[in-house]
Amino acid sequence: SIKRGDRFLVILIFILILLLVSEIIAQLYILPRLVIKHIDIEADFDVSKDMIVNITGLDKTIYYFNLRTEILKSRIMEYPLIGRVAVKKVFPDTLKITLFQRKPVASALVNVDNKTIPILVDETGIIFKLGASVDTIDVPVISGLVFKDLKLGMTLPQRIAPLLKDL
Repeated sequence: SIKRGDRFLVILIFILILLLVSEIIAQLYILPRLVIKHIDIEADFDVSKDMIVNITGLDKTIYYFNLRTEILKSRIMEYPLIGRVAVKKVFPDTLKITLFQRKPVASALVNVDNKTIPILVDETGIIFKLGASVDTIDVPVISGLVFKDLKLGMTLPQRIAPLLKDL
């Protein structure tokens, strides 16, 4: 003959033990095995999903709770065309990546090995497009720049920075 209060206490303890066991099982066996299965990429420019997957290293098995979004952001930002990126994990198996292209503030005609090559530059002086890929855009043109080894992602000389900020 268990009293009413004792019966309630026994039921409450049983429920708490079930919750504890469930939490332990989830923490030890279920949650560590959650894998990113879907990668959603949105961009304000044409970019291939395969390229983003390759530069981020998402082409292998990635566990949801092991994924560090800051590391992904830094890998993506190494690509010169990308000016800003947002990476968000969506429980339980999705990664959402939003990309924003650098905005040109100037174009330039630079001399490289006795050839004149058009480039696009953002407000920080980073060269993010060059050669035939440069679109005809209505931005100011800077000329007289000479580079020995021109590469995407390079920064224009520091003396030009104030000019770019004003543009």
